[in-house]
Amino acid sequence: MIRFTMAWELKDRIIDLLSQQYSSVYQNRWQQGNHTVAIFVHEDYVFRTGCVQTLTTIVESEESSDVCKITAVASGAAGVFGLNWGSHAAQENSLKEFIEDWIEHPPRNPPRLTGFCSNCSEDARSAVLTADGKLRCRKCAMVLWE
Repeated sequence: MIRFTMAWELKDRIIDLLSQQYSSVYQNRWQQGNHTVAIFVHEDYVFRTGCVQTLTTIVESEESSDVCKITAVASGAAGVFGLNWGSHAAQENSLKEFIEDWIEHPPRNPPRLTGFCSNCSEDARSAVLTADGKLRCRKCAMVLWE
């Protein structure tokens, strides 16, 4: 498990980013008064264990506070002998690094794509915005816009 904080002003942008990039299984957002909670569950295949691993991310913020609290917990992907070979910590840290890099180098606003990927015929509207600011096909990772 990893916990870190970000500036409160970035809350909505971080929640939007996580909903686009880290919510392949589940996402929800609740707001009560000045308190906001958002939960995202993302699933990835981990090559070092040969199993699927999930990353659950919780974003909490209160307007009276000047910080946004982010908690990330990786689970699953127990390979041989039930070991995760460090994949949990790696996935949790990569989320933190992804958010920090995104804040330091905000991507340009990508266009809304239409049509299909010329490589695999996947619907271009399902393209994923990567940390380097490129839109890539969700299926084959071909760059559709940079």
